[in-house]
Amino acid sequence: MKVLLINPNRFYPRGAKEVRLDLPLGLLSLAAVLEEAGVEVAILDCLISPESAVTEVEGGWRHGLADDLFIRRLAAEAPELVGLTCPFTAQLPSCLAAARLIKSVRPDLFVLAGGPHFSVEKAEFLLTHLEIDGFVRAEGEEPLRNLARHWQTPAFAETPGLVLRTLGSDGKAVIRDNPSQWLEPLDSLPLPAYHHIDMDLFFRFQEQGFHSRGGRRERTVSLITSRGCPFDCSFCSIHLHMGKRVRAHSAEYVVNHIAHLVRNYRVRHLQFEDDNLTYKPSRILRITELIRERGLAITWDTPNGVRADALNRPLLEAMRASGCVGLILGTESGDQNTLDTIIRKKLDLKEVLKVAQWCHEIGLPLKSFFVIGLPGENLEAIDRTLEFAHHLYDRFDVTPLLNVATPLIGTPLYDTVIGQGLLARELTPESLATGTQAQGGAGMIRTPEFGPEEIAAASRKLHQRIRKTRLNKILRHPLKYRREIVAVLFDPARLLGYLQRWFRAA
Repeated sequence: MKVLLINPNRFYPRGAKEVRLDLPLGLLSLAAVLEEAGVEVAILDCLISPESAVTEVEGGWRHGLADDLFIRRLAAEAPELVGLTCPFTAQLPSCLAAARLIKSVRPDLFVLAGGPHFSVEKAEFLLTHLEIDGFVRAEGEEPLRNLARHWQTPAFAETPGLVLRTLGSDGKAVIRDNPSQWLEPLDSLPLPAYHHIDMDLFFRFQEQGFHSRGGRRERTVSLITSRGCPFDCSFCSIHLHMGKRVRAHSAEYVVNHIAHLVRNYRVRHLQFEDDNLTYKPSRILRITELIRERGLAITWDTPNGVRADALNRPLLEAMRASGCVGLILGTESGDQNTLDTIIRKKLDLKEVLKVAQWCHEIGLPLKSFFVIGLPGENLEAIDRTLEFAHHLYDRFDVTPLLNVATPLIGTPLYDTVIGQGLLARELTPESLATGTQAQGGAGMIRTPEFGPEEIAAASRKLHQRIRKTRLNKILRHPLKYRREIVAVLFDPARLLGYLQRWFRAA
């Protein structure tokens, strides 16, 4: 049989984050597993094709392929089964649009969906969306391998994690919802099938300004070296598609993977996207040791964040020596009560201060995630978060990354917001795409203590303080910031912006 895995177009509404481009890590892993099982497989990545483009459409921008090109690529591959990925609920309409396009030209083709969104989707979804024949919850490697092995046999329907629409004896639709199973050991997986992506084209798109998370760097790819998270943060949905128990690749597997990327694709920078990269400090320490032992000339960072209480100074020094050029901490709140009782982070803010001081002393750039606007917070607690974030920046140069609490489906936060009637606007893919933006006033939660307007004002307050503090730092320490000063002096528009911000802040 022939399987075609598709990364569909994406739609970015006005007010959402900028267009971003990453490798389809899930599809690359699925393709590798299918190849290992002897199944013919291809990947159609609508975002990484010679004809891919960003076009302005009603309400925002579309990134991907025109419909006629998509149909031609589908016809050329002639698959027997299509797998569509939907990494975010915000992109569900784009996934469904691709499914409808497939069915319009190949109505009998089996269309299977997967990805994080479908881990939280209700089985009844298949009764109202006939363009999708089934979907897979949680991890897809073993389910898809099972589907290919038992294609067109009764055992097909027994696949763990598969939600399937079939016809009953009375001709009516029947939904089968099989429980999922977690994959282990992760080292049993083959390396992702990068050869199914035009990697040089991907890197050219990076050079043209398509940013991956954490900023633009030359020949950058993302890695996920572990799955699962044992913690219970109220706003996080990772448990739903990766589980609570951490399962990880060995340090040796990870560094072999890195060596493969460096040797075959000349990768220069890595972004570790694990949800809990440092859950076992000895593992990440061993990874840093092996990177150095094997002479792998790479840099790396952690755009998805790490926990402060898993770090110590020797580990941070080892990270820096192995090529780490920056970390992001998942601090979330500067108010200890909010952390303890609302977010349930189980993190002492003293640990954050220690890590901030260590990173400052050894010259390792540090950023920190914060989230405001949670039910149960009040404006005083939010102010304490802003004050803590500013203190980290003023004292230790820790850049704050401020987000607005967003009720992701299936999370405790979602249950609270829906149960207490706290939605400030309808929950839609578009509102989810724009809801986390701190300064747009598009937050989705309104409580007796605050609404989206107050949260947007709080964000502006922090950013104004940060801008003023940065300008003061530049004036006090011009040698330290000489590169930025030179860049600004040779960019009139940027210089004007600095002067305007300075006068507003003053």
